[in-house]
Amino acid sequence: MESTQTSRQADRKRRNQKPRVLFSCTSCREKKLKCDRRQPCNNCLNQSRDRSCQYLVERSDHEGSQTIQSRMQYVENRLRSLEKTLQNREFSNAVENKLVSVSPEDSHTRNAVDAIVSKEADELSSSRLFRHSRQMEYENFQFVNPSHWRSIMHHATNELRSCGYDSSEQETTIDLETSSPGPILLRGFAKGTKVQELLAALPSRGKVEALVLRCLNSGEPSLMNIHRPTFEAECYQFWKDPSKVSLPWLALLFGTLSLAIMIEHTVNPVTAETRPPKTFDLYKTQCAVALTMSNYTVPGKYKVEAAALYVGVEFLQANNLKTGISVLMGVVSRLAIVMGYHRDPRMDPHISVFDGEMRRRTWLLLLVIDHIIAWQTGLPQAIQRGLGDTARPRNLLDIDFSPSSTILPPSRPESYQNMSNITYMVAMEKMLSVASEITETASESTPSPEKALRLNELLEATWDNSLSSCGEGLESLPMNDETKIKRLALEMTKQRARCMLHRRYLVEPKQEQVYETFRWNCVGAARKILEYQSELFQAFFTLPQNRHRVWFGASRSVADCMTAAMVICLEVINQSRANYPVNEPVRAELIQLLKDSHASWRFSSRPSPETAKAADIVATMLRLIEADRVKNQRSLSDCSTSNNIVERAAQLPTPSDAFSVPEPCMLGPSNERWSDIFTLDMFDWAFWDREIQQMNDVIATGNWVE
Repeated sequence: MESTQTSRQADRKRRNQKPRVLFSCTSCREKKLKCDRRQPCNNCLNQSRDRSCQYLVERSDHEGSQTIQSRMQYVENRLRSLEKTLQNREFSNAVENKLVSVSPEDSHTRNAVDAIVSKEADELSSSRLFRHSRQMEYENFQFVNPSHWRSIMHHATNELRSCGYDSSEQETTIDLETSSPGPILLRGFAKGTKVQELLAALPSRGKVEALVLRCLNSGEPSLMNIHRPTFEAECYQFWKDPSKVSLPWLALLFGTLSLAIMIEHTVNPVTAETRPPKTFDLYKTQCAVALTMSNYTVPGKYKVEAAALYVGVEFLQANNLKTGISVLMGVVSRLAIVMGYHRDPRMDPHISVFDGEMRRRTWLLLLVIDHIIAWQTGLPQAIQRGLGDTARPRNLLDIDFSPSSTILPPSRPESYQNMSNITYMVAMEKMLSVASEITETASESTPSPEKALRLNELLEATWDNSLSSCGEGLESLPMNDETKIKRLALEMTKQRARCMLHRRYLVEPKQEQVYETFRWNCVGAARKILEYQSELFQAFFTLPQNRHRVWFGASRSVADCMTAAMVICLEVINQSRANYPVNEPVRAELIQLLKDSHASWRFSSRPSPETAKAADIVATMLRLIEADRVKNQRSLSDCSTSNNIVERAAQLPTPSDAFSVPEPCMLGPSNERWSDIFTLDMFDWAFWDREIQQMNDVIATGNWVE
């Protein structure tokens, strides 16, 4: 009798207990293994029992016995799990957590809660969340600064879509991110490489000397941190006993060789659009190997110089969005900071006068490269603005000082009619510094017009200060002057900064006079850039004496011109959406600028993969604009036909007022859709992928223009 009563009490106790949630699969429960709760789990996969991986479902008779407290505990656990998942995937506050609250009176069963949480997670993982033009996907995301031309292009294409444009009619897409393994220095190397193997990869002495001479004779401003007389003397000493070479200097030599190969490749129009020769990849790889073997994270002579040269080589080769170069720049900049390049050498008496001046040149070069990479990739800078106190280098030629110098000579007079590389780089750094501040302002959600005016004044003051000694205008310089390229590059940098400063007002719904002024400043700057593009690529480089001129700034100028082209595209589309009459001559002039820009890229005497890609993108935008224009004309034609019928019907006699004729404007297209201005917080890169990829068919058919 007692045993029967005890058994009944135990049964009653089990019924009142909280049911166990069987999360593990049957196999893991039997073997008492930790199950990762996947279908199938890793344990079953490792034992080739994936088909037998099954999970038990709770008995339905427990559902009614659950208390409200147990249900709330279960919901709380699931919400905590979801919140933890969101926090792990959150990047730069781009994801705003969605909080789900369940009241104690909620009658949903556990299965219903499972469905809600599962649906929430599925929607969150499949959708893109946008904030300040951040393209966010959980497995593959990319940040794009609002100042980047791709963000402007998004606004243009998104405006077409918001107004009912059918993208399925135009299967025009471009692959922006071409397949690239990324910088070699970031990928690691096989262990066991010896110095003898690096030396064996060098060509003959005559070939090395010829390539070094070709590189140093290029006159490229970015080579200002290589003191030519000193480097040539070190090359002479190297051939006396190559086995005693230091690895950082050997990396610098390999970087110079690869750069010379790239120069020979790019200045030849026959080979410019093809892949660089294998020797380029060989020397570039050996440069990275030598840097790795030298343990570039530890301070040492020539390590920063060799690493900076390697960044330049990778930058020239990369035809994609150069995001890997941005990561590489972060590594190199940290190395320079560790070695104190950001502090002026006068603070350290152990640094010689010669080394101190070369360190100033190297730090200036790193600042300029960092600005350019940030502009071109749409990513933040690697070097914090205002870091350090290193003075700008003096305007000296390499023959003005040497390693034996004890006192630096005074700086040469600055002449912008015959601009030296040092003068050019100093002026470029000043302009890029202001441009970076403008880029940061463009990333803000609601920048004030007062701040825009202040930055505009700062930009103009910096420009006047940088070119204060220039008495003549840009058009007065001879076309074959080397200074022409530098002046055009500075002008394009200034105008692009103006585009970035005022481009927000292209899509600002307000109609105040100050907004109109900002908008036309932005469009005017873009027009200037495209005019400089035509002058540079259709006039300057077509001259026989300039066809083989070395110019490493082409990649940066492509990005500047793409920014201007996207601004013009957005303005043309906005004009077609305006509620006021469009100035057709102005609109036709803007479209002609886009066509000239496309012709400059497509028929450039200095072709490259980047110019070909730029031509494809501009052609795509012209095609979309043309298709939208045809669609609007059809809509207006239909409206005109309808209005004509209404007017004719109104002239017919009517027996009474029972039949009323609507106003003609009522039959026209609704203006509500034109007022649906998109917000600046959106950046739908998926839409860009659908619209602007696979552009080969468009170029082949030539349907982008009448």
